[in-house]
Amino acid sequence: MEVLSITLKNFKAHRDRFYEFCPGTNAICGENGAGKTSIFEAIAWVLFDHCDYTKTEIISAGAKSAQVTVTFSSTEDSRVYEVRRCTSQGYSLHDPQLNANLGLKKIEDVKQWLCEHLGVPPTTELNKLFAETIGIPQGTFTVDFLKRPADRKKVFDPILKVEEYKQAYSKSRDLEAYAQGQVRDLERAIATYDQQLIDWPDLKAQAAKLRKDIRADQAQMTLLVQQLEQQKSEVERLAAIDQALQALGTQVQQCQAQTHHKQESLELLEVSWVSAQKAVTLCRQHRPSFQAYEQALESLHTFAAQRQQQQQLLKQRDQIQQKLSKQQIDQSQLQGQLASFDQMRLDLEQWRKHIPRQEQLEQSQADGRQQLQQLENAKLQIQMLQPQIQQRQAHQEQLAQEIARLHQLEPQVQQLPILEAQQQDLRAHISRVEAAKQFAEELRQLVGQFEPDCDRHRQQVNDALTLLKKGADLGPVSEALEAGVALTSRMVEQLTQTLTDLSDPKAVQKSQTQLEQIQRDIQAAQQAQAQWSSLTAKQQQLQESKKETAELQQQSAERRTQLEQESVVMTALAKVESQLTDLKNPKGQVQVLQQQLQQEAPLQAKVKQLEHNGQELQHRFADVEQKLEGFADLEAQTEAQQQIQQENHEVHQVYLRHRNEANTFKTLDQSKGDAIATLKTLQDQLTTLQEQYQNQSQGHDPQQLAQATATYQQTKSQQDQLQGGLPPKQAQLQSLEQQLQIRQAVFEQRQQARKDQGPKQEVLQLVREARRIYNQSGPRITKLYLTEISWEADNLFRELLNRPDVALRWTEDYDIQVQAQGHWRSFRSLSGGEQMCAALAVRLALLKVLSDINVAFFDEPTTNMDQIRRQQLAEALGHLKTFRQLFVISHDDTFESVTENIIRVQRDAAPA
Repeated sequence: MEVLSITLKNFKAHRDRFYEFCPGTNAICGENGAGKTSIFEAIAWVLFDHCDYTKTEIISAGAKSAQVTVTFSSTEDSRVYEVRRCTSQGYSLHDPQLNANLGLKKIEDVKQWLCEHLGVPPTTELNKLFAETIGIPQGTFTVDFLKRPADRKKVFDPILKVEEYKQAYSKSRDLEAYAQGQVRDLERAIATYDQQLIDWPDLKAQAAKLRKDIRADQAQMTLLVQQLEQQKSEVERLAAIDQALQALGTQVQQCQAQTHHKQESLELLEVSWVSAQKAVTLCRQHRPSFQAYEQALESLHTFAAQRQQQQQLLKQRDQIQQKLSKQQIDQSQLQGQLASFDQMRLDLEQWRKHIPRQEQLEQSQADGRQQLQQLENAKLQIQMLQPQIQQRQAHQEQLAQEIARLHQLEPQVQQLPILEAQQQDLRAHISRVEAAKQFAEELRQLVGQFEPDCDRHRQQVNDALTLLKKGADLGPVSEALEAGVALTSRMVEQLTQTLTDLSDPKAVQKSQTQLEQIQRDIQAAQQAQAQWSSLTAKQQQLQESKKETAELQQQSAERRTQLEQESVVMTALAKVESQLTDLKNPKGQVQVLQQQLQQEAPLQAKVKQLEHNGQELQHRFADVEQKLEGFADLEAQTEAQQQIQQENHEVHQVYLRHRNEANTFKTLDQSKGDAIATLKTLQDQLTTLQEQYQNQSQGHDPQQLAQATATYQQTKSQQDQLQGGLPPKQAQLQSLEQQLQIRQAVFEQRQQARKDQGPKQEVLQLVREARRIYNQSGPRITKLYLTEISWEADNLFRELLNRPDVALRWTEDYDIQVQAQGHWRSFRSLSGGEQMCAALAVRLALLKVLSDINVAFFDEPTTNMDQIRRQQLAEALGHLKTFRQLFVISHDDTFESVTENIIRVQRDAAPA
C-alpha cells in the first residue's frame, strides 16, 4: 500500500488543499494551527473510519459539508484507486484507470473493500487498527510501555487478539448449549415419534379388512359385468333384426323411387338418340369436303413453319455478312498497328537515354520538397511558440505587478512588531486602570506623599552627585543613583497618569478605541505579512519564467533563421520542376511504349485468328445459301392450299356444327342400352326386396326385444349399486393409507432421528473439545506473536539505531528489554532517545506482523525532546528502510535534513 495524494475541501482548517506524497519519509511541516494533524485525521477518516470529532466539528466554519479524497495504490492488485468521503454524501470509490465508479455506497461494503485493498483480514476493525497501531496519538509513543504489567496487558492483549480467544471461549458457550439442545431435541423427538406410532398396528388391521371387502365387491362386479355382456348381446341381436327389417323397408321405398327416376331418364335419352342419329347422317355426307379443308389447313401450317425456317436462314446470312465486313475492318486496323511497332522501338531507345537525367532531377525535387516541409514545420513551431512567449510575458507582467505590490507591503509588515508592542502597552495600561478603580483614593494619597518625597530625593541625589564629582571616580554609584531617581519619577508619572485616567472617564474609552484601531492595524499587517511571505517564491517564479521565455525566443529565432532559406529553396525547386516538365517524363514514356510493344505478339495472334474466323464464316455463308435454295417454290405451294381452303369453307363450318352431336351418338346409344338394362335390373331388385320384406316380417316379434331390454336394465341397476358403494370404501381405504403413510413417515423420521442422534452427540463433544482448545490457546498464541514481533522489532531497532551490536526483546508481560555491550536493561532504565527508538521498533513490528500495511503515521514524535534527541529520532527514521512510507508531523525543521519529501502546510487566510 502507498498513499499517493490527498484533496481536502472544507475539512477543519483546510478550505481547498491538495498534497502529494512520495515513498519513504514524508515530513509534514508548518506552524502550529496550520492543519498538519488534520491531514492525518483526514486520511484516518477516509481509509480507516477513524475520527475523534463529530461531523459538525470537522466541517470548516461557514461551509455546509466537508469532503476528502485519498488516492492510494492497492496492496491487493497494485492498482491506483480514489476513495472519496463526504459528510453529506458518504463514500464514493473510483478507478482512474478504467474511469469508472465501483458502485459501493454502504459503509459495510466500503470497509470490506478497504480491508481487502489495504492488506488486512476482512474482520479487522480499521478504527482500532489506526488508533492502536498505525497512527499513534501525539506524545503517547512510550507511555504504554512505561505502565505497570497489568495495565500493559489491557493495552496490548486486544492488539495481539488474545482477547479474541477468550471471547471465542465465552461466545462458544452458547454454541455448546445449542449442540446440547439439539441432542435433547432429538431425544424428545424420538419419544414423540414413539407416541405417534402407538395406533399404527390397528390402522394396518382396518386397512386389511377394508381391502378384503373391496375385493369381494369387485368380484361381484366382475360377475355382473359378464351377465351384462351376455344380455347386451341378446338385446343387440334382437335390435339388429328390428333395424334390418326397418332398413329393408327403406330399401324397398328407395328402389321404387329409383325405378321411377330411371324410366324418366330413358325417355329423355330416346329424344337425344334420335337427334344424334340425324347428325351422323349429315357428317357422313360432307366428310370429303371437310377432310380436304383440314388437309389444306395442315399444309399451310407446314408451309408457315418452312417460311419461319427460311426467315431464320436469311437472318443468319445477313449476320454472317456483317461479321465478315467487321472482321475485314478489324484485320485492316490490326495490320496498321503492327506496322507502327517498329517506330515504337526507335522511340523507346531515345526515351531511355533521358531517364538518368530524370532520376537526378526527381531526387533534387524530393530534397527540395523535404526542405520546404521542414520550413513549414518551422512556421508551425513559430506559430506555436509565439502564444507561449506572449503568455509567459503576460505572466511575467502579472508577477512583476504582484512583486511590486508585495514590496509596497513591506513597510506595513515592518510596523507589525511596533503595533504589537503598542497593543501590549495599551492592554497593560487598560488593565492597570481597571485594577486601580478599586483603590483610587489610596493611589491619590500615595501620589500626594510621593511627589514631595520624589522632589526631595532628586535634590539630595543632585547634591550627592556634586560632592562625588569632586572626589574619586564613582561612575557606577552615580549611575545607580540616577537610575533610582528615574525609576521613582516614572512610577510617580504612571501613578499620576492613572489617576488622571480615573478622573477622566473618556480616557479609558479613548484607550479602548486606540486598542481596537491597533488590533485592526495588526490584523491588516498580519494579512500583509502572509502575502509578503510569498515574495521570494514570486521572484523565483519570475526568474524561471524569464528563463523559459528566453529559451522560447531563442527557439523562435532559430526557426526564423531557417525560414530565410525558403525563397532559395523554392527557386531551386521551381527550376528543377521546370526541367522535369521539359523532359516530358521519360520513365512514363518508356513504360507506355513497353506496354504497347507487349501487345505486338497478341496482335499478331489476333490477326491469324481473324483470318481463320473469316474462312469459317465463308463456309457458313455457303451452307446457308444452299439451304435457301430448297425454299424457292414455297410461295406457290402456299397459294394453292389457300385456294382449296376457300372452296370448302362453308361445308367445313356445317360439318363442325354437327360433329360434336354426331360424336355423342355412340355414347347415347350405349347409354340407352345401359338404361334399358338398369331399368330391368331395378324392376327385378324391387320384386326381390318386396319378397324379402314379406318373409322377414312374418318371423319378427317386437315383444321379445322389450323383455330382453328390461332384463338388461335390471342387471345394470345391480351393477350401479355395487359401483356406487365402492368409492366410499375406497375413499376410506385411501384415508387409512394416508394415515399409514404418515405413520410410515413418522417411523422413517424416528429412524432418521436415531441415526442423527450419534452425529449430534459427536458435534456436542467436538464443541466441548474446541472450547477447551480456545481456553488453552490464548497464552500460546500470545507467545507465538511475541516471538515473531520480538524478532521483527529487534531488526527494526538495529536499523533505527544503525548499530549491529544491540538487541531488543519484548517479554510476555509486554516489557521492552534492550541488550547493549552484553547486558540487558529494562525499558525504564533506557535513555529518552533509546526509549523512543525501542517503542517505535515494537510498534512498527506490530504493524508489520499483524497486517500487510507498510505505512505508519507519527504526530509530533519529538514533543518534549531536546535538540539532540530530536535529531537522533529523525536520523533513526531516516535509517528505516523496511516501511514503504512514513508520515511525520513536525513543527520544526528536525526532519528536513533526513528526507527530501517535505510537505509545507500554511495557515489558510481567514474568510472575508
